[in-house]
Amino acid sequence: MMHWVLTAHDASRLVEDLRAGRPREDLRRVAGNGADSRAGTEEFMKTFRESVDDVRSNSSRAGSGDTKAAKSANERKDHIEGQLSCVLFQGLKDLDAAVLTDPGFWRYLAAWEMFDFVQWRDGENCKLVSFGAGSHSPTWDCVPKRMFVRARIAFEADGDGNWRDLAGIAGTDVWRSHVLRVKTGNSPALSAALLEAWDDQVIRTKEVRDVAKRIKRLRSNMVFELMDGEQIDAILSRQIEAARGET
Repeated sequence: MMHWVLTAHDASRLVEDLRAGRPREDLRRVAGNGADSRAGTEEFMKTFRESVDDVRSNSSRAGSGDTKAAKSANERKDHIEGQLSCVLFQGLKDLDAAVLTDPGFWRYLAAWEMFDFVQWRDGENCKLVSFGAGSHSPTWDCVPKRMFVRARIAFEADGDGNWRDLAGIAGTDVWRSHVLRVKTGNSPALSAALLEAWDDQVIRTKEVRDVAKRIKRLRSNMVFELMDGEQIDAILSRQIEAARGET
């Protein structure tokens, strides 16, 4: 499938030009063969940007009420990222695997299609890794990549239920550090259980790291992907108890 890509060098150059207020030079390149997905992707990204405006506007109105109930700015950004990750996933999930595993495609999305959103989400002075640049391959700091996989994990964990609520759990650091960057993300059911326990305050924030480390160690002799929900919940409960027993 033909698709747009940006090299790491070109993505960095594009970001630097845009930040300096210079005209945007078209540094995109075409990759792949067969059916052409470029026009469809461009059209969807227009819709995505409209969704960004709508979600941010609604969030601003919701956060302008009682200051005691209002979430912090960072929490709102976290929640917005989660909501929009579902939009991004639904719009891109039918692309070929060759496209979705192409580092250049995520750089193209971040630097060409989502520049303003990335700047808002990670800050105007965010590092190039937020755009999938600055390294050989995009890391989980690359905003569109982490958003897509965040929603994919939620969908695979609960595609017939409240997967959007799961993806919307405000905790980008928990997602990035304890789900995406480690093998926990390979088990959607385990990822969902960990995130929901944290969101429901079953696990306190200070305990998340220890519980996540314990789960990581268990992978050497357990295949979480083959376990049902009850087994996953039982394992998670034991690790929470063990973590608290050592504090």
